Amino acid sequence: MLFYMGSTGSFGYTGLTQSDKNKLLYWSIYETDLPGRGLKLNHDLMLQQLRQRHGDWSDPLISQCLEKAHLDNVYPIFVMPDLPYWGRDGCILIGDAAHALPPRSGQGASQAFEDGEALALLLAGYLEKEHDPDDAISRSILGLFEVRAPRVNGIKADALRWKDPKMPMSWLKTMGLYISLFILVRVKKVLNLFARRDLWNVRDAVSKYLAR
Repeated sequence: MLFYMGSTGSFGYTGLTQSDKNKLLYWSIYETDLPGRGLKLNHDLMLQQLRQRHGDWSDPLISQCLEKAHLDNVYPIFVMPDLPYWGRDGCILIGDAAHALPPRSGQGASQAFEDGEALALLLAGYLEKEHDPDDAISRSILGLFEVRAPRVNGIKADALRWKDPKMPMSWLKTMGLYISLFILVRVKKVLNLFARRDLWNVRDAVSKYLAR
């Protein structure tokens, strides 16, 4: 998988299948205004804009992608509002159904797994305390929200703090971007400054909640 960033957006590509090495999956991410409600996207116009944004990029595979590209789908990225609760009456939402995170967080699947583990631990904990099953389920549904919501809201806030810049970027901003990427990739000491120290343990969080 290769991923490029430039003054007119970002572009990435990767092999699509092992059996057909002549096919590539590619994507382009950029900021744009939404079309009016009820209007359909003009795929021909989108393809024209795609070629305008990346047509002068130097990577030869990007040029080939743009030359042979046909536009099948456009996926907008929305910021989902926070839900006041994740379940009731024996039904519960987890993962993206409960708290869709911005793609740049890279945490969607991981947080769904944490939800599942936390829910199982809560349910087991209440059943061990000899709550009847219906009460254990109700308490677990509430507990999952109270244990997990602060965690996922923090991840969401971190992801939204790093907004995509308006495109096209100025020459100065573009150079600043390249210099920042160079430092982050090449200088290990700088990377260590950004290492996450807020390691979150599902079992510890659930144990503290059950012990209240």
